[in-house]
Amino acid sequence: MFILKLQGCQCFVEDNHFYYLKHMIRFTDTGHIASMIFYFNRDFLPIAHNVHFVITFAYWSCRILFKLNEDYDQIGLKYKIIEIDQIYTILNHSTHYIIMCYYLYIDENSCTMFNQETRNYSFAWLYTWLLCIYIPWVYITNDYVYSVLEPSNHWTIQLFIALFVNLLMQTANNIVPTICLLK
Repeated sequence: MFILKLQGCQCFVEDNHFYYLKHMIRFTDTGHIASMIFYFNRDFLPIAHNVHFVITFAYWSCRILFKLNEDYDQIGLKYKIIEIDQIYTILNHSTHYIIMCYYLYIDENSCTMFNQETRNYSFAWLYTWLLCIYIPWVYITNDYVYSVLEPSNHWTIQLFIALFVNLLMQTANNIVPTICLLK
């Protein structure tokens, strides 16, 4: 990590040629893209729902079960407002799913939207992110982004997370039709 001084302001940036891309690496960031596609094409609602379901429940499960916390570098910590960052993180991992639920609630066809095709596209979204974004990022930068996937954790935890995320994606595609059956 190195420190830049710009007009009396200290800016703290990772010493990494790819740092400017880091805001697009997380699965949460692809959720923003799914939301944008949905806002322009309402037929994308089931896939956007499934992506945000996984983002929300995987994040909160890892945070609660594995004590996942945001990593804060000690350099420049006194310039960061941790509480604001935590509020942003909570909103970023919750509100988008709530918005998707709202649109499902007001859509008359939401009970019939989810099928094998939406499941397959949702898994394609997940695995495209994993194979084309996350794995290359880790390989190039050695930055694991998610603390639960770092090599310092036992491989069984990493395997559990992978299986859990797949289970969440399957659950995401089945939850709305299941709720509709209960009505």
